[in-house]
Amino acid sequence: GSRRLLFQYVDMEAFDVHHIVCEASNIDQRIQLITQKLEWLYTTTTLVILDSNGRSWNTFPADWQIIAIPGAGLQHLNRILRAVGPIPRFVTRLIVGLGTNNRQLSKNSAAAALTQAIRSTDFLKMETFFIEVPTFEHGTPEEGAISGIINRTARDLLPDTFIALPTDEPMSYKKRVEQDHIHYDSHTGYRYATAVSAFISKN
Repeated sequence: GSRRLLFQYVDMEAFDVHHIVCEASNIDQRIQLITQKLEWLYTTTTLVILDSNGRSWNTFPADWQIIAIPGAGLQHLNRILRAVGPIPRFVTRLIVGLGTNNRQLSKNSAAAALTQAIRSTDFLKMETFFIEVPTFEHGTPEEGAISGIINRTARDLLPDTFIALPTDEPMSYKKRVEQDHIHYDSHTGYRYATAVSAFISKN
């Protein structure tokens, strides 16, 4: 359906419009929530789709629209984009930060999920960027290997629009529950958002 446009300038009161977190009991319901929650601001130029770590992207450029979907993987991107619906012409960039939830896949399945995600953006008339899957120090060697495959494949297929994440300091964790080593905190979210913003500003 159509999206209601909010004709106002962005300020901190508009944070909840610009930063959507789709919390529900399963991935299908979370994706459906996008349709209910999304309200385009005409000042938006960039759509950012993230997994649960998008909760920690609390500081970002005022012309971004962030959608965080816990549990989302690369294979869900096509459905997410369908839930987003028609993207207004004033939104000219898409940034995808998915892949952490694909680290348990086999090598072939992970590569296929990435290829599927890239193909799902082919119809969009906008610049599309893919963010590196982060390296989690407490992850298993197998998970690290799959992250490496996704990242190398993305870099090969998208040499000009693959965004590497900063490694100048260790990731700091949010620890939603004890032994949670895959959810980073707002400091790391800020570092990553800043790096992504710097990259796209050069392109």
